[in-house]
Amino acid sequence: MPDTVRDVFFQTYNLTGIDVLNKVYEHPLANRYCASFAKFAGDHLQEDPYYGHLILSAFRDFFRNIVALYPNYQKYKFNCVGSIAYHFRELLERVVIEQGMMPGIIDKDPMRGLITYHRKEML
Repeated sequence: MPDTVRDVFFQTYNLTGIDVLNKVYEHPLANRYCASFAKFAGDHLQEDPYYGHLILSAFRDFFRNIVALYPNYQKYKFNCVGSIAYHFRELLERVVIEQGMMPGIIDKDPMRGLITYHRKEML
C-alpha cells in the first residue's frame, strides 16, 4: 500500500495499523469490518490507480480460489449478491469476462430476487 494511501486511510478512520490488526484477528466478524472500508476505496477509486488494482486483485483471487474450483464454471453466467459486487460491478464484470464467464445478475440485496422467485412459485 502506498504511503499516501495508508496515511489518508488512517486519518479518515482515526486508526493505526495495530487497531486494524486487532479488529481483524482478535474480534468476531472480521469480514464485515473489512467490508466496511469498501466505501473508502470506492470514494478514492479515481484518485489513485492503487484502489482499482487492489479491487481487481481481490476479485481475481476470489475467482482463482473459489469460482474456478467448480467444474466447467465457464459455461455458466456469473451471478452475485452483495454490496461489494454491486458497488464495484464494472471491475467485477471485467474479471468475470477475463475468466471466460458471462456476467449475469449482480444485485446489492437478495430480497428482490427472493421475492420474485417465491411469487412465481406461488402462482
